[in-house]
Amino acid sequence: MRPGNLLRTTGNVALERRAAAALRALLLSAVVTGGGCGSVASSTSDGIDAGAASNASMVLGGCSVVGGGIPLPNDSPNATRLTDPVIAPATRGKALAGSIRMVDAQADATALLVQVRGASDHLVCTISASERANNRIDLSRLTVMSASPAGTQVVYFAVQDAMGNLGGYAMGTVSFGAPAPIAICGAGPLQVVGKQAAAPTAQFNDLNGTLADYVASPKQALALMAQGRIYLDMGTCTSLRIGSDPTGSKAAGWDDVLLVEYRSAPAAAVSQAWFYTQPGAVDIINARTSQALKRGEDATIAGSALSPPVASDNPFGYPGRALELMTRVPAGSRVFELTFSALDYYYAGSTTDIWLFAQ
Repeated sequence: MRPGNLLRTTGNVALERRAAAALRALLLSAVVTGGGCGSVASSTSDGIDAGAASNASMVLGGCSVVGGGIPLPNDSPNATRLTDPVIAPATRGKALAGSIRMVDAQADATALLVQVRGASDHLVCTISASERANNRIDLSRLTVMSASPAGTQVVYFAVQDAMGNLGGYAMGTVSFGAPAPIAICGAGPLQVVGKQAAAPTAQFNDLNGTLADYVASPKQALALMAQGRIYLDMGTCTSLRIGSDPTGSKAAGWDDVLLVEYRSAPAAAVSQAWFYTQPGAVDIINARTSQALKRGEDATIAGSALSPPVASDNPFGYPGRALELMTRVPAGSRVFELTFSALDYYYAGSTTDIWLFAQ
């Protein structure tokens, strides 16, 4: 599948006019081809195509444009790992303010791939030697073109290395002014967490640290493997389920825990929190209140059947679209924020991609 509508700002008026024309053509071509993440393309095996044409409205520039979506990540443990991007509110015609931390164990990260949800192209940006040395990618190379309308847009980032390995996507949002909710009803699936191949707990600690507000019982730290936070507008949809690919047919899973937090709005206090894990696993405790969180359904699918796999036949996964989130949020919730944290507390961890499906 393919996330966004990414075209570059070149300083060349003719090129920018062609870019604008291409954008207008995309926005007018709401052709549903079935099963995809949006209304302009179908599900494919060579990239992600996340979002409806109505969401493909922001145009980023600053790097080379490549047709089609970001390729699907592989499961290599050597792939570069990214944190969630930190992006300040954007200004049209100006560079983004923000950065992404990375763990590049092989010191061979070569390219940052960027795509806006709902686009037919993506950007490829060269990673500098200083960025490799500092394990931090500067996002100021990206510019929001002046024709971009108001609102909040989902943007995906991934890093490719010299061996061709592509790490899991990190999801960020770009907003003009106050954050606006992402309409998900009728807009196709939305990826919120990128896969992380199995790696030692210490590596995730080095990259993302641990969660301050939660521990595994009794007092074991939870290393953050990957995280996605999304402000949603459910519209008329009443169901929100989890899968691991754009079709929702593949099992989703994690080693050890997926923690979900509900907020009524960005920056509001967490009013609901629950977690999913394997049968017999320890409780997750709120470190501030010492209370155990609500436990969701136990995993039923062998870890070895997941992508990336867990080195165990014990259950770590769930059938595609088996987990229903709306039964756990306050009744009547239509607009709210969810944070998904894939966590590890013992030896090594991993997670599949996590996609949301609204109906």
